[in-house]
Amino acid sequence: MTKRPLDPKRRKPAKFSERTALKLLDGLAAGKTLAELGRQKGMPHPASVSRWIRENPEFAEAVKEARRVGAGAQADQLVAMTHELVDRARDGKLQPGEVAAVREHSNTLRWFLSRWAPSEFGEKPAPQTQVVVNTSLGAESSGPVHGGPYEVTVETTDGVPDSK
Repeated sequence: MTKRPLDPKRRKPAKFSERTALKLLDGLAAGKTLAELGRQKGMPHPASVSRWIRENPEFAEAVKEARRVGAGAQADQLVAMTHELVDRARDGKLQPGEVAAVREHSNTLRWFLSRWAPSEFGEKPAPQTQVVVNTSLGAESSGPVHGGPYEVTVETTDGVPDSK
């Protein structure tokens, strides 16, 4: 497939079409970007798609879901690319600069994945654990506090602050 340039001056704004919208959603769900799809024959420029998203909340929600699914496809491609790089390194076929290029590509892709599907690929706060030991229970006894009795409470949270 030859790549067509994304030149907004050469194309008229496309009118919304169910058929074209479904093709776009399929492409996004397969992990393609709007720019990649916009280069294909018969597909609208990304600026037209952005306008459709602003004007049609139902389509906007469908695009969001397709991108979430597409993020999984992109993650699969990232894993495959990493495995291929390891295989090439093992076979001694790695070219200079290849690791840096793949690292940069994967960092960029990880950033996009965290935006397209934050619940699956976004940064997650570390779980928080709090241990409370109540030693005042042993104060009435004649023995040292270190000998007990104790009350221990352990609380673990997922690290996400409660919304109020």
